[in-house]
Amino acid sequence: MREEDHAVTKVGYLANCKPTTILDANGDELAALLMYFIGEDGSWTKCALQYKPYFYLLVEDEAIREVVFYLNKQFAKQLDSLDVVEKEDLDLVNHLSGKTQKYVKLNFRNVTELLKARAELQPIVKKNKA
Repeated sequence: MREEDHAVTKVGYLANCKPTTILDANGDELAALLMYFIGEDGSWTKCALQYKPYFYLLVEDEAIREVVFYLNKQFAKQLDSLDVVEKEDLDLVNHLSGKTQKYVKLNFRNVTELLKARAELQPIVKKNKA
């Protein structure tokens, strides 16, 4: 890992990492990883890497527009972004054929918001699976 801080480059090896949160300019919590590096000289360096926690929802093709509209409306304050992506479903018997399915990817600012949305959506998903 190379870190440029005030024109100083440090080379180190990742020794440990743990989840944390950082505050943005507005004071909102953002998900991050606190990563600790050990340098070639034995010195320790740490940095925080921001990331956006996410999960995927498998939605039938004919219902994608309605589901996206519902999710944007229901989770407007919690969602950072919402995308429709094509991915291979490894649960399919013929998953090696390269056949893809459309998924809705829900990106959040922090893990707390992700867990709240997941808890609210789980009963709906279970009901639709049956």
